[in-house]
Amino acid sequence: MSSIQIGKILRLDQQEVSDNAIAVLESRLHSQPRGFSVPCCLCGTVRHHPTLIDPGQIVYDRFTCQAVNKSCCAVQAGQVLAGYSLVPGSLVFAIHDPVRARFWPAIVEDSPDHFSNHVFTFHSGDNTSPIVAYFVTFINLGSWRGGWIKADSLIPFSSRFQSQVNSCLEGLKFSEAVRTCEALLKLSLRDRLLRHSFVAFAARQRGIPLPNKWILGETIGKQGMYRDFDGDEGMDWQSNPSFWSL
Repeated sequence: MSSIQIGKILRLDQQEVSDNAIAVLESRLHSQPRGFSVPCCLCGTVRHHPTLIDPGQIVYDRFTCQAVNKSCCAVQAGQVLAGYSLVPGSLVFAIHDPVRARFWPAIVEDSPDHFSNHVFTFHSGDNTSPIVAYFVTFINLGSWRGGWIKADSLIPFSSRFQSQVNSCLEGLKFSEAVRTCEALLKLSLRDRLLRHSFVAFAARQRGIPLPNKWILGETIGKQGMYRDFDGDEGMDWQSNPSFWSL
């Protein structure tokens, strides 16, 4: 993973996970965000949504100023098309087979190389930095696979769109991955990463303790097999939403 290859699905190797990637993950685990700022679908005014877990889900949840006891600045004709951003822990459908444009459930996370970021941006001459790609790890494929996927090749996860997404492997395996994501929607970004981040898996394999309440079950090494462990319920996790964005 010495260079970024956008659109190429890689078999992830824990030996190639950098120390920096593990350090970034540990920092995120100590920085549980409390909501995100998102636009009202009526007037476009950006408001802080304190209970929003995953900002990618704003495309499905009709957020208005009234939801946070605010008045719209000026209601526009027609509904505002909500923009969205993805952060580490966001759940998506990502293209797994570029040739046939087939999708698979995945989780956004920081790349395991020294670059260790969840977004790849293009810096233009007008000081804007449009997002080109996100790093994702596919869920429940049977082996750890992931890569940099173009931003326009990602769809925020929703089981309502399962029938409209062409999966790489139709049938039971795909349905299991969708059910896993449905359960993950109820969890915090932090707990999603603890369960399905490849970097978290590599850290545990190296014997690096992570500040979490989830540990691998008996099927160690198999993605997604975890059990509860109440080892740190009393820890004071700090809120730092900006760390979870660009």
